[in-house]
Amino acid sequence: MDKKAKILIVEDERIIALEMRRKLKTMGYDVSAIVSSGEDAVRKAEELHPDLVLMDIILQGEMDGVEAAGQIRTRFDIPVVYATANVSDARLEDITRTEPFGCLFKPFEDVELHAAIEMALYKYKMDKKLRERERRYNALYDRSFDGVYIHDFEGNFIDANTAALKMLGFEREDIPLINFASLLSEDQMPLAMKAFEELRETGTQQNITGFRLLQKDGGHIHVETKASVIYRDEKPYAIQGIARDITDRREAEKALHDSEKKYRTLAETTNDIAFVLDLDGKFTYVSPVVEKLTGYSWQDFLGRPFTEFIAPEYVNSEIKNFQEGLAGKEFPLVEIEVKHKDGGTVPIELNVTSLPDATGKTTGRIGVARDITDRRKANEALRESEEKYRLIFGNTPLGILHFDEKGIITACNDQFVKIIGSTQEVLVGLNMLNLPDKDIVSAVAVAINGKPGYYEDDYHSVTANKVTPVRILFAPIISEKGEVIGGVGIIDDITERKRAEKALRKSEERFRTIFESREDGYAELDLAGRFTFFNETVLRIMGFPPEELMGISYREYTSPETAKRLYGIFNEIYRTGKSTEITDYQITRKDGGKRTMELSAHLIRDEKGEPAGFRGITRNVTKRREMEEALKKSEARYRNLVENMRDIFYVNDDKGIVTYISPVAEEIGGYKIEEIIGKPLTDFLHPEDIPRIAEHFQEITSDIIKPHLYRLLIKSGGFIWVRTLSQPIYENDRVVGIQGILTDITDRKQAEEEIKAHREHLALINQILRHDLTNDLVVIQSSLNLYNNSPEEELLKEIFSRTGKSIDLINRMRELETFISRHRELQIREMRDTIDETIKNYPFIDFEIKGDCQVMADDSLSSVIDNIVRNAVIHGKADRITITTGRERDMCEVRIADNGTGIPDEIKEKVFEEGFMHGDTGHTGIGLHIVQKAMESYGGYTWAENNEPKGTVIVLRFRMVK
Repeated sequence: MDKKAKILIVEDERIIALEMRRKLKTMGYDVSAIVSSGEDAVRKAEELHPDLVLMDIILQGEMDGVEAAGQIRTRFDIPVVYATANVSDARLEDITRTEPFGCLFKPFEDVELHAAIEMALYKYKMDKKLRERERRYNALYDRSFDGVYIHDFEGNFIDANTAALKMLGFEREDIPLINFASLLSEDQMPLAMKAFEELRETGTQQNITGFRLLQKDGGHIHVETKASVIYRDEKPYAIQGIARDITDRREAEKALHDSEKKYRTLAETTNDIAFVLDLDGKFTYVSPVVEKLTGYSWQDFLGRPFTEFIAPEYVNSEIKNFQEGLAGKEFPLVEIEVKHKDGGTVPIELNVTSLPDATGKTTGRIGVARDITDRRKANEALRESEEKYRLIFGNTPLGILHFDEKGIITACNDQFVKIIGSTQEVLVGLNMLNLPDKDIVSAVAVAINGKPGYYEDDYHSVTANKVTPVRILFAPIISEKGEVIGGVGIIDDITERKRAEKALRKSEERFRTIFESREDGYAELDLAGRFTFFNETVLRIMGFPPEELMGISYREYTSPETAKRLYGIFNEIYRTGKSTEITDYQITRKDGGKRTMELSAHLIRDEKGEPAGFRGITRNVTKRREMEEALKKSEARYRNLVENMRDIFYVNDDKGIVTYISPVAEEIGGYKIEEIIGKPLTDFLHPEDIPRIAEHFQEITSDIIKPHLYRLLIKSGGFIWVRTLSQPIYENDRVVGIQGILTDITDRKQAEEEIKAHREHLALINQILRHDLTNDLVVIQSSLNLYNNSPEEELLKEIFSRTGKSIDLINRMRELETFISRHRELQIREMRDTIDETIKNYPFIDFEIKGDCQVMADDSLSSVIDNIVRNAVIHGKADRITITTGRERDMCEVRIADNGTGIPDEIKEKVFEEGFMHGDTGHTGIGLHIVQKAMESYGGYTWAENNEPKGTVIVLRFRMVK
């Protein structure tokens, strides 16, 4: 380690912090300071600017570790690694938002701590390198003549350069609001989808595509685009495209073209896994975080060999490493892939060492597995930055050259060579300041002086006998110090634009009156299948205005399968010259509607007798085919009825009135069939479920077929749960009703509710075990380590105190488990007897007992009283308690009043909640939660009040024996 990394420790447990400092110094790190609050952590980070912050989450003061980490990361750009006893699912989103560089769960081994710090420092270094790499890409990206844009697979813009925003009339802050589809008119969508499919299949757009785009102010602009897929982690990440403004040429030619691209994104981080293997390579311990990384629970690993969880290609090498490691050989960090439960794999970095017993004998191997997905992503991001630049440089239809601060060409792309008509060997090394064209020399000189230079004219190449009309932008490249270190030249060959303008002036509009009055459509196509002539009937069938239909290929208004079929038929006509009847092929109108057609196709020959195109008479047979399809749907409806008679089969009209229901409805719901027919379905649904009917009807009529759950009222009272699966009924393209199946799932829903409640209680127990007990054990472990180095009486007191707290917490959890896990039979109990017996455990407390009554309870009633008294003594510091029992209407009311410190008003309603913490014990409170769960099981309830002049009153109300 060339330079000691400076680390700031943020930990509110003094003993844990001292032990952590000792470990870090042993590893060769410099501990800048130790603080115990979030506020001090932010101040020390600003004052000392350490290389890394090791941050606990639960701290002293108002600011917790998550908020402190967010400020340190945002304000000072310092990496943070969390070191905590537990992270709840509720906090996980907040923690992720602070962009931590790692997370350790107490207790952790030295090797875990060392690996987490080294990985965090490495990731931070890679982030800085990536930001520096992006500057080079931005120099070309921001100064391109053409618009450069990036969007996801849904068409949502991720980024766009200044030229692209200027073309469309948007500002940079508008980028998140732009979607590619919103820039296209409806007739452009088929062309966009075709280009999109090409990108999905090949990853690149082979041919330049033209579009008419909508600008922000309502105007239009014509562009030519070429795009490629950007890959991340070898998977499609987004689409990058280059758009050239060709409005002048398109307006001259009076033609429109479409294009659209859509994409999606992704990123995530993970935690480290500690594990232990025995001499046979079987797991004896795996930290619980393994489930987040692999999908397997830690129990799945225990007793099973490590080879079952490694990707097959790494098994042999890791068996060898394991055997050699047992023999004493040490290995550097190893990168492999492990299996994920979903069938995939996860890349990890292994740091493994031998595990000795007290005599020094090797008993197995211990190690840490780190998810290196982020590291690979960082490396991939660097490669992606280079790839973005390479895609623009290699695929743009523009010529691009680089020159140094003296005007000498240092690199150029193939398109520039093509425009100039020379070779790269000749062009690279050429000094542009020595060219005979003074206007170009002047434009280059302007760029070298730090401003954009511009040139547009017929360029006479000095390296080839060629004249090319071009426009060129010379832009400077400026270093971080503000110095011009060279520049970029972007060359646009405008030959085609000038040709189009010239051809436009000579063009004439073709005479079109033939067959305009025919009811059948008449059209002519060229050999490529593009419209060259058509009558009004064709326009009505297709739904296009004449200027848009002209030049469109049959491939643009038919599916790929139909286009393939028509290609084969036209090819046969071309080859044989024989006319052919084409039946039942489908086209797509401009409005998206479908039409079924028949066509009589013939070959057109030119004056020399050579094939010149095709002519055809076409007929719309959609209505005839729809009638045939309607008959099939009618047959399917009754077949569906027969096949689903075990559940309730029903039919509604478009107003929701029941027109048919199967006889099994009488058995399930208790209603007669005649009581249901003719009434709205909503009459038989639970009132709370009725508002969802409109939304589900909209889904069904949109052909979205998925199940929904409702409560169905039964005649005897109450309701049953049913699952519905419905579909629309059509007549002449109009929804006239709904048909579906109702399945009784009442038993399943009841089981799900019971499981949900049980899981909530198990989650509380798991939270207590993971946070409170883990935190106490870490303090005990750290105290023992410090005591071994420097025996102190205070350390032994801390060990005994924490041990006692843990034992008491386990006893409270045992009581809670009793209320959760077993059903108890309630009996008549004398309240006074239970109170007298319970208070014997507190001989040092002054009790006053008043009144008595009989209640319905079980053997755990004494635990209810004990938990309240214990809470008043331990947390409230009370030394006097008054217990008053009496009748309140038809309930037995017990009031337990103490003279302790009291409960603040703002938390009175929370003290009975599971997992609520308050006070200086550092533990999750469960005593009063046990009281609440017991009272619920007795059919009673409880709450807290203020006592006068001080203290708290806990009120219990029981069902009284009558």
